[in-house]
Amino acid sequence: MLENERMEDATEVMSLKNSCLKILFLTIFKQGKDKHKHISDLEQRLSSVKITDFGGYEFHSLKGKTWNEVMATHRKLPTDQVDLRKQQEAVWELFASECTYFLDHLLVLKMIFMNTLKYLQTHEYLLDVDSWRLFANLEELSQTSYGFVSSLFAIIKDYFDASETSPPMDFISVLAKHFRGSLCQSHQTYCLNYSAAVFYLESLKQREDFGIYLKWCEQNEQCRRLHLAELLVAPLHRLTRYPLLLKNIWKRSTDSTEKIMIYSIKEKVEKSIQSTRFLDVYLFLFDDFLLVTKTKRNKKPRSRRHCSDVLTAPIPLIPADSMERLGLAPAAGASSGCCPDRRPSGAGGSGEALRGNRGQQLPLTPADRAERSGSVLGASNWCERRLQHRLQVRAGPALAVGASSGSGASNRCKRGQCWQQV
Repeated sequence: MLENERMEDATEVMSLKNSCLKILFLTIFKQGKDKHKHISDLEQRLSSVKITDFGGYEFHSLKGKTWNEVMATHRKLPTDQVDLRKQQEAVWELFASECTYFLDHLLVLKMIFMNTLKYLQTHEYLLDVDSWRLFANLEELSQTSYGFVSSLFAIIKDYFDASETSPPMDFISVLAKHFRGSLCQSHQTYCLNYSAAVFYLESLKQREDFGIYLKWCEQNEQCRRLHLAELLVAPLHRLTRYPLLLKNIWKRSTDSTEKIMIYSIKEKVEKSIQSTRFLDVYLFLFDDFLLVTKTKRNKKPRSRRHCSDVLTAPIPLIPADSMERLGLAPAAGASSGCCPDRRPSGAGGSGEALRGNRGQQLPLTPADRAERSGSVLGASNWCERRLQHRLQVRAGPALAVGASSGSGASNRCKRGQCWQQV
C-alpha cells in the first residue's frame, strides 16, 4: 500500500515537471518568436524612413570650392591689394570649413541619426534609448552653426553683388555676434557631454535592435562611410580649430582696429576651450573601437627644487651581488658596505678593493630617505620612484641599500651614504 502511494507521488511529480518544462518551452518559444517579429517590424519601419536631401541649402553649391574658383564663377576680378586678397581668402576658409562642418557632420547627425531615432520612438521602438545622453544639445548646435554659416554667406554674397568700388566685406560684426553669442557656449555644452556619450554608445551597441538601427543609418550615402562615433567627435575638433582660423584672419589684416577686434574674439574662444574639461581627454581611434583616456594629475605637484634635491643627494653604493648581475662585479674581497676606507657595523669584507672601482658606482636613492619611508629605496616621491624603477629593471628586484652607519664609521659616512668623489 505504501509502495503504491510512493509510485503515485513520483508519477505526479514527473507529470508536474513535464508541465513546467512545457510551459517554459512555450514561453521561450513565444519570446523568441516575438523578438523575431519585433526585429522584422523594426527593419520594415526603417525602410519607410525618408531622409531629406541636403542640397536645398543655398550655400551647398559652394562647399569644397576655393576663393579663386568662386571669384571666377562670379566674374569678379581679384583686388590689386595683396593684403586685402589674403584677408578675403582667410575669411573664405572660415566660411568654407563651417559649411562643410554643418552639412557633412552636424546635419548628418541630426537628420539621419537623431531624427530617425525620434521617429522610431514615436512608433514604440528603442523607447529606452536616451537621446540626450547620445546627442546632447545637437539641435542647438546645428541651429547656431547654421546661423553662423548663413551670416557669412550673406556678406560674401553681398560682396559679389556689389560694384567694384564697394567697400570690403564687413565680417567683423558677424564674428563678434556669433563668437560672443551662443556659438562657443553651445559647443562647450556638447563637449562636456561627449565622454559620457561615447561610453553610452558602446553599451548600446550590445543590443540587437540598436545595432540594426545603427547599421541602417551608417549605410546612408550622406554618412560617406563614417561611423556614428566618428561623427560625434566632430564638434570637439571644430571648437579647437576656431582659434587657428581666427588667427589666420588676424595675421592677414592690416587695419589696427580690425586686428584688435579679431584678437579679442580669438582670446575669448581660447578661454572657452580652456574652461572646457574635455581637453584632458585623449582619443585614440582604432578600427574596431574608440579609446578615451584621461591624464592623471597629482593633487600636490612636485617642485623642480624638490626633484633636484633628490637627484643631487648623497647616494649609497650597490651591493656586491647586484654589481655582479650588472656585470660590474668588484674585485675579490670587496665590501658590500658603504665606505671604502672604514667598515661600518654590520658590513662584511674590507673596502680596499672597492676604492679602486669608484667609477662603477651606480646612483641609488639616498638611504636616509629609505629609512624614513620604510621602503627599500624610499620611493617617497616621483623622482625617487623613477630611480628605483630604472635600477630594478637593470639589476633585478633584489636591490638593497648599503649597511647603516655604526659607531666606527667615518664622519664622512652618514646612514650608509657615500660622500666620496667619483
